[in-house]
Amino acid sequence: MSPSTWAPDGRSLAYVIQASDTGLDVGVLDLATNTSKALLNSKAQETRPQYSSDGRWLAYQSNESGPLEIYVTDASASTLKRQVSTSGGTDPVWARDGRELYFVTGQSLMAAELPFGPQLAFRTPVRLFDGVESGATFTGYFFAPDGRFLLRSSPPRHNGPSNHVTVVLNWFDELRRVVPPQ
Repeated sequence: MSPSTWAPDGRSLAYVIQASDTGLDVGVLDLATNTSKALLNSKAQETRPQYSSDGRWLAYQSNESGPLEIYVTDASASTLKRQVSTSGGTDPVWARDGRELYFVTGQSLMAAELPFGPQLAFRTPVRLFDGVESGATFTGYFFAPDGRFLLRSSPPRHNGPSNHVTVVLNWFDELRRVVPPQ
């Protein structure tokens, strides 16, 4: 079992588990009752579950349609499901207000808006920018409580091995010079 995301109320934990008959699946552990149930278990590989800020929705990546795509389901029963990405997608992360879902397509950070209302209907995803690095065991970007984010990006690829290293000394001093404290 690999824990992935806490529900906002702290009462449950979504996790990924390797099942012998269905592969990688998503389950939910209810901490109040200490019971676990399978939420997403199909022949497809479901991974990287992420609760929305209100705990109502669970975003995840799955290869059920072939390439990895981003899906959202209701977090309590998985009876409703929508595909969000349109050209592949990995690493879903909700905006703090729950109105947008971010994910990676190739090396592009994408955003799909979830308009207010009772329906689970996302707008067409838009590309925010390129240069996002993601991997099998990490997400290449993180959001701070104020909405800013930290991005892990890839350096330009070169043919052959690199033979130089950049070392930055006293980088806090340089940061203070470039961005004075307010």
